[in-house]
Amino acid sequence: MEERKNTFRNVHVLGLGGQWAIAVGIVTDSYGTEKIRIAKGRYKEMAPLKEGELSQSLGDVDEFPISQPNKFNIKRAAEWEAVSTLVEKLLPQLETGGE
Repeated sequence: MEERKNTFRNVHVLGLGGQWAIAVGIVTDSYGTEKIRIAKGRYKEMAPLKEGELSQSLGDVDEFPISQPNKFNIKRAAEWEAVSTLVEKLLPQLETGGE
């Protein structure tokens, strides 16, 4: 049985402070499907970035530079537009404490 393997390219990391970061890159799954992976997790081998600091592209990597307990994939622009619209709608509620 062949092992499934994802490949990653054009990966960027945004520091969130402490050991936490968000990584964004293009993942190609074992079936050849490309999608954008967005993940929040702790750093693996990479030195932590300052809060708000954005890494240069890490280029092609064998694995994401952070753990991926919280991740999602975007395959089409319409998916991102729908998600970003919802996030923009909800953000003001965080700022006002849910009012």
